[in-house]
Amino acid sequence: MKQLEWKLPWRKLLVESLVVVASVYVAIVLEGASEARGRRVDALHALMSLRAELALDRTDLDVILAAQKDRDIRHRRLERWLGDVSAMPSDSVTADFRALFSVNRTMFPRNSSWTTMIASGQLSDLDDPILIARLANLYENLNVRLEYNGALYDDWVADVARSAVSDSWDLVEGQLLVSDGDEAHRLRSRLFGLHDLAQGFIGLLEDWGVQLDAVIADVDRYIEREG
Repeated sequence: MKQLEWKLPWRKLLVESLVVVASVYVAIVLEGASEARGRRVDALHALMSLRAELALDRTDLDVILAAQKDRDIRHRRLERWLGDVSAMPSDSVTADFRALFSVNRTMFPRNSSWTTMIASGQLSDLDDPILIARLANLYENLNVRLEYNGALYDDWVADVARSAVSDSWDLVEGQLLVSDGDEAHRLRSRLFGLHDLAQGFIGLLEDWGVQLDAVIADVDRYIEREG
């Protein structure tokens, strides 16, 4: 009895096997690409939220700078008036003292979107190392310095109000509590020191605003390019 010979189509099987392997590989690559695109989209949306917070900070900065420049004007008036106690307009002096020591506007930038992006690892999905570095410098360096100096300035305002103004000027009666001209000069000296700190803080706010505007422009360019 003649034995049957099976001729297997090896070439066809090899081609079909390669097609299957290639299909699986392509599917894996496409799935990975889709996942990467999804991460980039999520990171872009997070960056848009961060951009909205930066816009709010910019609006706050304008308000705070205006308030600090008003304080600067009041400082100058008080220093001039305390140089000639006999010519002091009591109502105006009282109003300026109240304005200087009742409310001091300092800047505390928002950071919730930045913190979220760090926690979720979304910074690496932005695919822009320069933008990431500039954001990190803003949040981890410039903002920290601004908050530190703002807190220091607040402490000085409270200290001068407690240790100098309350002992030298009657906010109810609108008059000096001391008749000695040297006391008025000592109060003026304390105000000079506080004024110097206030001017330094205004300069810091203005410099921070320049940096903030530059970062906002960088973020806008990235969103426009990737959106």
